[in-house]
Amino acid sequence: MMKKVVKFSKKSVKYTLAIVNWLIYSIVVGGTTVPVNATFSNIWYFFSILLFIYIIFVSYYRNVNYKTMVLFAVVMGVICIVTYTSQYIPLLAWGLMIFAVRDIECDFIVSVYFKTFIVLGILIPLMAVTGLISNTVMDTVDKTGKRYAYGFTHPNVLGVVLLVIVICWCYLHWKSIKLYHIAIINLISYGMMQITDSSSSFICIAFISVIALLERWFDKKSKLNMWYFGIIVLLIFCPTISYYFMVKYTPSNPFMVAIDLFTTGRIRTMNAFFVKYGVKMLGSPIIFDTEKRSLLLFALDNSYGYILIRFGIIVSLFYFMGLFKVIKCAIQIRDTRIIICVLTFLVYGLFENYFFKPQFNFTLLFIFANYYGNSNKLHVKKREISKS
Repeated sequence: MMKKVVKFSKKSVKYTLAIVNWLIYSIVVGGTTVPVNATFSNIWYFFSILLFIYIIFVSYYRNVNYKTMVLFAVVMGVICIVTYTSQYIPLLAWGLMIFAVRDIECDFIVSVYFKTFIVLGILIPLMAVTGLISNTVMDTVDKTGKRYAYGFTHPNVLGVVLLVIVICWCYLHWKSIKLYHIAIINLISYGMMQITDSSSSFICIAFISVIALLERWFDKKSKLNMWYFGIIVLLIFCPTISYYFMVKYTPSNPFMVAIDLFTTGRIRTMNAFFVKYGVKMLGSPIIFDTEKRSLLLFALDNSYGYILIRFGIIVSLFYFMGLFKVIKCAIQIRDTRIIICVLTFLVYGLFENYFFKPQFNFTLLFIFANYYGNSNKLHVKKREISKS
């Protein structure tokens, strides 16, 4: 059984500040209806970048590792280029953020995410209910009802905020989850689905909460091997099936039309973006046309299609190689929590484009944790692992 190793020290203050600052900035500026002055937003973003650079500089200066320095130079060099070619400014901060967390235990990262999302998940809807900010209201896909975002820019953002809270809670309470916990979580999730009509979040919440409850049954060597095999298969399957439908979709194929209907049009829109922009090594800028919806260029929800079309082949490989490394480390230390969390985000990425955004997918912050010369993979000390 793996014990928690969350620790707080003076050293951890700068990491907490950097993570919390970026979470608040990215979600408030990019995901809520809170009015933020453009100039202030730019200053805030610049401050976030400088904070990440400062942490990286201090960490590297204290423990110089030339292999890591070369890796950092190559990866960030490509990311800088793709940030320019894709015209997607947050990408630069994401790369720096992933490199900046070298001294943080996984449990500590998840704990910071959990507390921050709890605050945002309560504060933003409260501001919307009291009229301090606007409440976005949309029609459901079938036009038979309404969807409410309660202060967020889209109902799906509210859905993913709840999903992240649940994933973090399950991670932090992995060995002590009871049946009544799962009942309460899924009742809240179902109620949220009635408000947001975000079924993908509801499905993923049900999945991870039930798996967390049954974890003791799976915590056997033979059962764990099944999960190890399953996560590797999903890491290959999810992007592969997405790219197949992205390229091969045709309205004359009944099977593909049925899959598209099941995913509420995500296949059609992904194919439309592929036809329009293609796939390049270093990505390209894309424009969302919300006026001419008949062109199907108004949304690109599949994460794998989004990464490949906007960020290009090289950055897509960075993502998958990094997650493979996380999975490999989790298997080595037999950490089922990490396996299931990554698996949940992989499935979620088929339906929503939050999978590749570190402000939601905290498992991306584990990517480079094993590159910094530590004998304890993912900053989870081997001595903290005891037999169940």
